[in-house]
Amino acid sequence: AEYQARLVDVDSRINTQTRTIGVRALLNNTDDQFRPGMSFRVNLMIEGDSYAVVPEAALMWGAEGAYVWLNRDGRAFRVDVQIKQRLQGRILVAGEIQLGDELVVEGVQQLRQGQNIEVLSAEQTP
Repeated sequence: AEYQARLVDVDSRINTQTRTIGVRALLNNTDDQFRPGMSFRVNLMIEGDSYAVVPEAALMWGAEGAYVWLNRDGRAFRVDVQIKQRLQGRILVAGEIQLGDELVVEGVQQLRQGQNIEVLSAEQTP
């Protein structure tokens, strides 16, 4: 079941043993089904900018900064990006990347703009 709630307080520290953070929320409890200390799985909806997430292996560096390669109609297309945040091997980037774009993650060191790309299935990759 899903319930709507509003966060009213968030602990300032993460519990290093349980890897959790305490929060207090206000929610409708007219049926008296929720008790203090209960645990819940929570999905937070946070307003703000959305960024593409790319694997660290896909990120390249040039004289003008970071970039990634996309597969556009079977050809390599370079897209300059700005790093917004690093998250355990994944990087949030801003740039001209759209949902559904195919990111090149193998052989990126040898690519040139407009070069033909061969897409391999998971079974074909070494």
